[in-house]
Amino acid sequence: MQIIEPKVELVTETGYKKIERAGRICYKSEDKITETSHQQFIKNIISRGHDSVLAHESLILHLGTSEEHREILRKIILNTPLAVKDRIIPLQAKNGDVFIVGNIRAWREVLSVIKDQQLIKTFKNTYSLLFFDFEDYDVEVIEDAFTPISGVEFDQIQALFLMRESFYFRFSRASSHQLVRHTGVEAISQASQRYCN
Repeated sequence: MQIIEPKVELVTETGYKKIERAGRICYKSEDKITETSHQQFIKNIISRGHDSVLAHESLILHLGTSEEHREILRKIILNTPLAVKDRIIPLQAKNGDVFIVGNIRAWREVLSVIKDQQLIKTFKNTYSLLFFDFEDYDVEVIEDAFTPISGVEFDQIQALFLMRESFYFRFSRASSHQLVRHTGVEAISQASQRYCN
């Protein structure tokens, strides 16, 4: 028997690479990560319905103050499934614009439910790898929907929702079950017991 020391490390990858790392930990295939491997890997996990690893990264939708944007906001708030209500969070900037923060898994669920053609086209146009399996629509996209938020002012409490870090924990299976069961952590991916290096 080999004793493995517990450890915690900050995941430094971002975007697609962070999603791939979380998924490959589940399948014990971290050794297969290359510069471009995330593209096929993400398509495969979405095709298999393994959306949980998509919750490790967020997208921030920017809506201005126009009535059209307010209508989109109402649609999202009123039709978001209860299971992901706390994963899609609208924040109002000091200038009145609304930014909706949500992990990718939650956004996929919201888009599947509300079926707003313009919203789907906007997400698919900007993040085609994450939404490749959604239907194509011949509609206009929402302009500047994913503008950077640097320089946008939020109050201190709201700014906390924009902070997002992932950690890799290596410890006993019993401890990991307690973490899954008793925390409000948004995304947990766990190494499968079916795979081993």
